[in-house]
Amino acid sequence: MVEIEEEYWRTKPLTEFAREEIEYAGKKTPTMEVHVEGQNEPRETPEAKQETRKEPETGDAPGRISLPYSRLKELLELFNTVVTEVKLQFRPDGVEAIAVDPAHVAMLALKMPKSAFSEYHFDGELSTWAFDVEDWKKSIPKGSKNDLVTLERSKDRVVVSVGPFVKEYTLLDPSVVTMPRIPKIEANNSFTMGHYEMRESFKGAEDVSDSIRFELTRNGLTMKSIADSREFKADFPKDMIKEIVCADDEPIRSSYPLEYLLKLFKAMKTVDEVKTSFKNDYPLTAEFKLASDKMADERPEIKFLLAPRMEQ
Repeated sequence: MVEIEEEYWRTKPLTEFAREEIEYAGKKTPTMEVHVEGQNEPRETPEAKQETRKEPETGDAPGRISLPYSRLKELLELFNTVVTEVKLQFRPDGVEAIAVDPAHVAMLALKMPKSAFSEYHFDGELSTWAFDVEDWKKSIPKGSKNDLVTLERSKDRVVVSVGPFVKEYTLLDPSVVTMPRIPKIEANNSFTMGHYEMRESFKGAEDVSDSIRFELTRNGLTMKSIADSREFKADFPKDMIKEIVCADDEPIRSSYPLEYLLKLFKAMKTVDEVKTSFKNDYPLTAEFKLASDKMADERPEIKFLLAPRMEQ
């Protein structure tokens, strides 16, 4: 067994990786840059497709949504794995949010179509809500799994209602909460497998090291964590993985900070499977949808980016 000292590993921020990629290319390219867009510069979105099935109730209220209590709690947990404050942008076709942690190591992006809500009332203009994720997560009115939560905008506040319980929150100044652009990350190697198996692998490695190494071949996946006196390994042959895409003949290897992965996978409550893409010493992209009784294209989509751990 090859022993790896803990101090030989460090986390490489996405922005640092971007600069090195730019130098190597010899010209400026947006491939790995994390851009912070202006607060008054909403990103362009494609026109919403015409829906033939029933849409959620809509209207001309100043800004109101309704969704299951369990869905809101899960979204707050997921965002809190990366940030303590987040900014949501409501458009006529749905809501988007992008958050990056202060160290620029991890990024989480949400796309939730209008049809995923029970109610979705907006006047057609872009509406931005910035709020304290940790505060909401701890103090949101209690409800049961299937209760509906209504959130209604009133000037600089949001009124949150769950059954007979009502609480008001003051929104943050949106100009102080950044919303970066998603860097363009392309990796032609990926595996798709169950959330449970990945979560248990990360938990098994938790008391060994603060990083975990992925090794992917066309025949399977190995996850391992190594320290001075112990080692953890999880081997998954290809018949235990839903799909493997491996473009290279040689194994694909990269290590990642375990803390972020543990938080993310523990926050997942309704996720069945995750598609994970990466290449040698390159950022990881995890893509998944939250479970719903609605059709597949109406489920909230999450994309999670994580910078690699580098061996010095």
